[in-house]
Amino acid sequence: MIGSAFEEGGITLLIDFQESADVPEDLREVERLIHGNTADVSAGVLQRNPESGGPRLTFKFHPGDAGLVEFRAQLRLNGAPLSEVWMYR
Repeated sequence: MIGSAFEEGGITLLIDFQESADVPEDLREVERLIHGNTADVSAGVLQRNPESGGPRLTFKFHPGDAGLVEFRAQLRLNGAPLSEVWMYR
């Protein structure tokens, strides 16, 4: 699921990842990899989706003058992939 809202000159994106047995209880153990090719992106916040229990990643970006921005996000645990690579243009 992706949601966006304009806030204070930036845009907030929300990504719900699927719950799995590999996701640790303590989400602070999970590394958040977020990249925007032409936009400044925040480090993101990872918390549980209250409905599914899966990880929910929220981050902000500021597109500036960019007409097109491509994003990639992935969750990792101990250097290994924990989620698929999420891509959005």
